[in-house]
Amino acid sequence: MVVAVIALLAAILMPAFASAKSAAKATSCLSNIKETGMAVTLYVDDFDGGYPQTRKTSSDPAKDDADGSMEEPDYGPTWRLVRPYAKTGDALAHCPEDPDPTGSLCDAPFPDHPDLHSYITNGWFAFGLKEPQVKAPAETVYIAERRSSAGPGGVPYCNYLYRPWFNLANHDAPENDMDAESGAVSTKRHHQANYGFADTHVKSLPFAATFNLENGTDLHKP
Repeated sequence: MVVAVIALLAAILMPAFASAKSAAKATSCLSNIKETGMAVTLYVDDFDGGYPQTRKTSSDPAKDDADGSMEEPDYGPTWRLVRPYAKTGDALAHCPEDPDPTGSLCDAPFPDHPDLHSYITNGWFAFGLKEPQVKAPAETVYIAERRSSAGPGGVPYCNYLYRPWFNLANHDAPENDMDAESGAVSTKRHHQANYGFADTHVKSLPFAATFNLENGTDLHKP
């Protein structure tokens, strides 16, 4: 009888424990994004208001890079630039619920892929954007979670930045980074997605609340 009661209690409590553990990991992930955002702020202060630049300077990357041609020069992953400003070090770059934070699944299809981690940078900020150019920092996504699992196309997302202008409205784009299922952002890792905004606040949101062509929602464009 006692064994049966224990088994019944275990069956009732195990889902709750699993849910609590998952929620804790999601919170830890959100905390990582928050600290990364703070590190970026320190970087920006040291570089005269300039965000970490990883591509050639452009005042309108959505136009100049519409076809993805501005791949070179590549100044290296954003994380490499801001890491000296982060207290937690490399652990900060790994979401506890990310099954492949360093991008090992990218090795076979893209052997020359850059260094990867759980998070990706909004491409608008990578081409020489300055802090005063971000008109609504509290409404502009700077950091999102990288889709590290294979999507409908069979491969994960294998870059450290994403280009919000690669979407269905841009017929010149080589791919669709903003597709909710096969795009750059891991939209369902925590049932929805964690985002870091340019003002350093963080939030868990459904992907459609940040980007939706049908109703004109785009929190990824400064």
